[in-house]
Amino acid sequence: MIKKTFMLFVLAVVFSLYYGFAFAQDQERARDTVQDRLQTADRIEGSQYMTQEERNEYREKINSAKTNEERERIRTEQRERIQEKMENREAIRQEPPPSGGMGGKMGIGNGGGRGVGGRGR
Repeated sequence: MIKKTFMLFVLAVVFSLYYGFAFAQDQERARDTVQDRLQTADRIEGSQYMTQEERNEYREKINSAKTNEERERIRTEQRERIQEKMENREAIRQEPPPSGGMGGKMGIGNGGGRGVGGRGR
């Protein structure tokens, strides 16, 4: 009888420890998930192309959105604005530089200056 009672006690302790650890792991996973969501909410797609004021306005809009659909609409609009900014930057970068006063051919031909090994007096 004592052996049975002892075995039941040992089994109860083992199960308690097992489920206690499993419960603790579940709580830790849930906490990590919440932290991941908070960190993701802090990240703003294209934030490197935004001013601090634009980031603050975006966060305010996202936080005040009532539904997931509204938040997704705000994100889509943000992506479009960032895409437009990037296209504008690319267009500016691809514009040819203005030509010099001599038809853009400066530096070609026999120059009158005294450069390295230049002809002087």
